[in-house]
Amino acid sequence: MTISMIRPKEFLSPTVEPIKGTLLDAATEIPGGYPSQNNVGMFQTLACIATDSTPVAPCPAAYLAAPVQSAASTATTGGTLAAGAYKAVVTAVNNRGETVASNEVTVTTTGATSTATFNWAAVTGATQYRVYVSAVGGGAGSETLLTTVNAPAVTYVWTGTPARGTATPPTVNTAVVNVPKTFSAPSWQDGFQFAVYAGVICKMVGFDATSAEADLERVFSNKESVAVARALMKNRFVSGGSLNWAAPADLTPAAGAVDPVVGLAILEGHASWNYAGQPTLHVPRTIGSLLLNKYAAIHYDGNTLRTELGAKVAADGGYESPNQGPTGAAPSAGELWLYASGEVTFAAADAKTQSGLDLVETTDSNRYRILRERAYIASVDCYTAAVRVKVQ
Repeated sequence: MTISMIRPKEFLSPTVEPIKGTLLDAATEIPGGYPSQNNVGMFQTLACIATDSTPVAPCPAAYLAAPVQSAASTATTGGTLAAGAYKAVVTAVNNRGETVASNEVTVTTTGATSTATFNWAAVTGATQYRVYVSAVGGGAGSETLLTTVNAPAVTYVWTGTPARGTATPPTVNTAVVNVPKTFSAPSWQDGFQFAVYAGVICKMVGFDATSAEADLERVFSNKESVAVARALMKNRFVSGGSLNWAAPADLTPAAGAVDPVVGLAILEGHASWNYAGQPTLHVPRTIGSLLLNKYAAIHYDGNTLRTELGAKVAADGGYESPNQGPTGAAPSAGELWLYASGEVTFAAADAKTQSGLDLVETTDSNRYRILRERAYIASVDCYTAAVRVKVQ
């Protein structure tokens, strides 16, 4: 009888098909790898631009308000004003026109060397003010242009010069307000740094370094995305992460957790108003399976999962455990948290491998340890939101 010696590595499981539909399948990788500089503010986004609608013609235009004068005052020296009563109004001016006159005030001087001081409240949006005064003893509405005062000044001392002109205040407000178009300009999004690693410990009997590295490659490649997703959950989705981002908006209805397909719809609807692009939806693998197989709400586009509206779906085991809400709270039994975000972008360093005898193990000098590690900088565009769903 012949006895064959079987090496231990022949009992290893066969090579398995890599997992697809993960976060690394959905994210965008920056070509060229991990930057040499320690820079986490490197991700420019054009998708955080907000748009809105504003009234246009023939809708009623907005106008500057006319100024409001407070009481005028006088001094008996420093000027050339003759004794008597003077009346004054003020208008506000912008780059489009001039308002109608303010309330009218009267100031009474004495002697022949007086001054008159006029005061009014600032008008938001005004670039200048025009002061109109009457001749001594002039009646109501007899004011003509005296001078123009540049904003932000809201007072004018009339000494008697310059001489009054002939222009009178407008009877129609032409100071149309330019309604500003508000939006968010392209911005730089902060990233965060982390490393993922995996290791294999094996007996050297029947193994060599090449076979050990092959085993490590299988472990590392199939679990790398799980580690990246966990880092994203910890540092971006749950408040109190390394960059102290604000917690994502919790869109869970007051009645509580919803069906997975409803949660998907809630996130996509919210993202359509708050993010200028296709969002990335982050779901535990359990929910991804339900959305794909039970609800037929997502499909494969190559190795990437997408909704029927085109949003990318990262169905990753890294969101499975620990699964946390925006404030760090665990979901109730039978429930899980889903997230939506802007585009996930990352730069990854080349994987580094270290190997050698296991110096930690003191009782067996034949144990061999091999470790692979990769550094990342990752960023998430400006938008995040969350919803709690039922596992059903």
